[in-house]
Amino acid sequence: MTPNKFVRLPWALVLATIPNSLAAEIPIDYSKVTGFASKAQLPTETPKVLWKFESPKVKNSDGSSYMIGLSEAVVAGDALFFGDDQGKLTSLRIEDGRTHWVTDTKIRISQKPAVDENNVYFASKAGVFAVRRESGMMLWQRSFDGGAAEGHLLPIEAKLYVSAYDGHAYAINKETGEVEWKQNIASDPPPDPPGFDRERANFPDTAARPRGAASDGHSFFQSIFDQSRVVAVDCVTGKKLWSFQSRGWIGPAPTVAGGNVFIGSQDDHMYCLNKDNGRVVWKFKTGSRISSRAAVIDESVIFPSCDGWLYRVSIMSGNVVWRFQTTPAQKKRTSIYSFPIVTDELVYFAAGEGQVYAIDLKSGRLVWKLRPSKGSELYTDIATNGKRLFVTSRQRDGKGECAIIAIGQ
Repeated sequence: MTPNKFVRLPWALVLATIPNSLAAEIPIDYSKVTGFASKAQLPTETPKVLWKFESPKVKNSDGSSYMIGLSEAVVAGDALFFGDDQGKLTSLRIEDGRTHWVTDTKIRISQKPAVDENNVYFASKAGVFAVRRESGMMLWQRSFDGGAAEGHLLPIEAKLYVSAYDGHAYAINKETGEVEWKQNIASDPPPDPPGFDRERANFPDTAARPRGAASDGHSFFQSIFDQSRVVAVDCVTGKKLWSFQSRGWIGPAPTVAGGNVFIGSQDDHMYCLNKDNGRVVWKFKTGSRISSRAAVIDESVIFPSCDGWLYRVSIMSGNVVWRFQTTPAQKKRTSIYSFPIVTDELVYFAAGEGQVYAIDLKSGRLVWKLRPSKGSELYTDIATNGKRLFVTSRQRDGKGECAIIAIGQ
């Protein structure tokens, strides 16, 4: 195993952009991401596709072709940012989808980037990168053993929080890339739940498989997929505070709201945990695994399940308020991976079968639905600037397209 390496890069190849963005001009506050967009003016009637950014096609040796996969997107200011399977980070204008800049790392970027007032941060097998938000100019790179391809990045105040395949959580100085602390979060795994052993869920030569993460500005909550658990770490010292294990693998990011942490699991449950000690307040059973983070509004938690339903559950009681069923894909239930965006009136989310939905917040009834790309799948969060919705589509059995799609009135 090689030691962690830090490289400060003076330049990069630059060629001639929130799941919870409340306003296009304001950088995302990653310590307050709950899915609630209080000032949004999103479509209340069936919208239309405003523009598409389609990825290029690549030919196989047999003459067939496929489109390059794109990551989910994040919005800040007047730009939208995303990565792709060839290692390019792209910034687009949200107004018309035209390219601001492209930075090429040549190593796959599978997860959405993070952005603050100055920089864009993203992860790959090469580690973590920071580039300037306005130009795409490379600022620094921090490498880890095995990389950090699936790790969620959380820029909060002066630090960037991330976990890597070496089993450590890190606090990194956002401007210099220097590590301020690191904590081993994977060296004390609990016994595997029946049917969810670590060997099947982890990658070779990696200590652990960190996935989604969240923070309240004081604690850093990291899901560890192969260990079926969430670990809480102090943001200042890096000290581990508590650990919670479910009965199945955990992939999505937690949602932190009030005194609770909400996390979904492949044991088909949504868990409400006490933020201070990780104890279960309640758990809610669905018909399949939960692979999305939850939105929180008005003493309710709203989340999709891979059983094809969207649920609204009372935070106080853990009982269902309403549930909404999406259109089955080919007469089968459809998996949903979308973090819901919630306004004062509607809930917006995308379903794997290819449609974007707007649901009445109070009743759970359908307001509108739209299929923005024929033949494509939408296993994606929705990004927004408060007026438009942006989704990432992917091909299904060679049909459809890999594209960033803007939706609005």
